[in-house]
Amino acid sequence: MNALKRASSIIANSNYTKALIKNFVSNKSIHVIPPTYMLPENVSKKRNQKKIFNFLSVARIEQRKGFLESLMALHEIKSENSELNFHWHIAGDGPQINLLKKFVKDNHMTPFITFYGYVDNKMKDNLFSQSDLFLMPSYHIERSVEGFGIVYAEAARYGLASLAGADGGASDVVKDKISGWCVDVKKQGELKKILLFALKNKALLLKMGNEAQKIYSNNFAGKVALEKLSKVLKKIN
Repeated sequence: MNALKRASSIIANSNYTKALIKNFVSNKSIHVIPPTYMLPENVSKKRNQKKIFNFLSVARIEQRKGFLESLMALHEIKSENSELNFHWHIAGDGPQINLLKKFVKDNHMTPFITFYGYVDNKMKDNLFSQSDLFLMPSYHIERSVEGFGIVYAEAARYGLASLAGADGGASDVVKDKISGWCVDVKKQGELKKILLFALKNKALLLKMGNEAQKIYSNNFAGKVALEKLSKVLKKIN
């Protein structure tokens, strides 16, 4: 708090974070610059030609990411729509991984879910390139929330639409119903409804992915973030 009060200018990583800061230092100059300095230009996405629908998650596996809620929703969808063919690729590790694996085993979902653990850049590139929707509907738990979510920008770089959470800073990257969805997973049935819609509208996801890539190029590519930071630093100096 004292550091915020001493600062002449403050850089926030999202509009959500900016709003939080304003509660404490409303008289300060606050600039929103995404923390995507390291991300290169977008890439040509290899379109998934297979009939199977591929979900992808790359993250620390913890409660607020919304993975358990997603598993429950997908289990219900598969139970009610046996003809739908999907596979969820989950890369990463964390405190909730064993709970997710137990749910998958207990509910006979093993054929539809793959846990990769840590993946290197080559494997991550392949997963992003071959997926249809990035899935990480994060939500706010106590003091823990997604302040920005760089991985949404990574997905957009590959021309991949995202199903993100309504809480936190994800909406800076994921434009609801334009480049994906921002869902409140605490609202019963909303997550399931969007997942089912996505599964049945693969062509629409391609259009959303193209929009996501445009948004990335214009607002979140590394050179764009660096230019924004440079302008702010020049004003300060």
